[in-house]
Amino acid sequence: IDEAKKNNQYYCEAGMASFRLLDGISLPFESQFFHKIFTVNTLYFWENPAQQLDELYRVLKPEGILCIAIRSRDFMETLPFTKYGFTLYSPEEGMELFQQSSFQETSYTVVSVAGETFTGEPVVKEDVFFILRK
Repeated sequence: IDEAKKNNQYYCEAGMASFRLLDGISLPFESQFFHKIFTVNTLYFWENPAQQLDELYRVLKPEGILCIAIRSRDFMETLPFTKYGFTLYSPEEGMELFQQSSFQETSYTVVSVAGETFTGEPVVKEDVFFILRK
């Protein structure tokens, strides 16, 4: 949070951005507060995804949009640290989870990006962007 505030000092001082650590289960915002919500690489750690989706739904305005970005199960399984506390999702598994929520419309896009591992080996990273509409 301190690093985010430092990197976005202008926006924080202008009241255009703020950063807080929250549990995701009980958000301190009024119902229908946000037009859009974007979260990156957090889904892996949600202990109760259905409950957290309900809370995100609550704080979105009518016709609001939630974007959840993760790396695909196939890619994440190649990383040694993901066996410790991560719940991994394929695009299809993510869609199944989201279609059981209150969101009216769900879709996803997969973007493959060529890169390197920490040891310099070539790898294709699969980024998955889920779009959920209220």
